[in-house]
Amino acid sequence: MKYIPMFRNLALCDTLFHEIGHHLDRTIGSPTHGSEATAEAWRARLLVAWFRKRYWYLAPFLRVGKKIEYRWKKMKSGDDNLSKNRSKRDGRPRNA
Repeated sequence: MKYIPMFRNLALCDTLFHEIGHHLDRTIGSPTHGSEATAEAWRARLLVAWFRKRYWYLAPFLRVGKKIEYRWKKMKSGDDNLSKNRSKRDGRPRNA
């Protein structure tokens, strides 16, 4: 994974943005209370902004991936609402 630039950059940025979060907490303020919680909140905000700017072209794939992950988790948890909603939407009865 260290040879794939995106993963290498993510590993570096995770730590870097956490440390920058400590400095932003002291200078700007914090979105949450507590030093580590504040640094983590800033890290998340900075990481999302950086990822959107740097890897903007991956956004459609990530959206599809999130939908697939959501459906997979629903299927694994045994929640039958997905198939019920699908049958209502299609107008066809579900096969049991």
